[in-house]
Amino acid sequence: MTDVNNYLENSIASGTLTQYKRSWEKWITYSVLDEKPSLPASPEDLASFLVSEREAGESSFCLVRFFKRPILSLGHPLSHLERLNSAVAFYHRKRFLDSPTSHQTILMLMRSFRRLPQKPRRSAVPMTENDLAQMAL
Repeated sequence: MTDVNNYLENSIASGTLTQYKRSWEKWITYSVLDEKPSLPASPEDLASFLVSEREAGESSFCLVRFFKRPILSLGHPLSHLERLNSAVAFYHRKRFLDSPTSHQTILMLMRSFRRLPQKPRRSAVPMTENDLAQMAL
């Protein structure tokens, strides 16, 4: 089985695997604190986890002050939620278990996250001729 796991881990980039490990640790922590099994995970537990992660993210850019009414926070970026979801899928497949990420409820939830407002991305400040000149030195 160890050989199989080595090959499975080699199927993805090392940086992705590192991110999956961090995301998996986050899922395990949530499961332990919520007294739920982390493996195999149920779609209901995974849905609760993803929603809590969505809502736990920084919400410094909050639309409440503009609309004067509570709305869904902008939470963690979509990429964070997709990585968590992918990590759970990876570790289930690695153990030859059906992944809760393919359940229709999780698919609908992820689609919902994609439709919700996202935090605006920070744009990089363009380089000036002065910057280029200093780099050339």
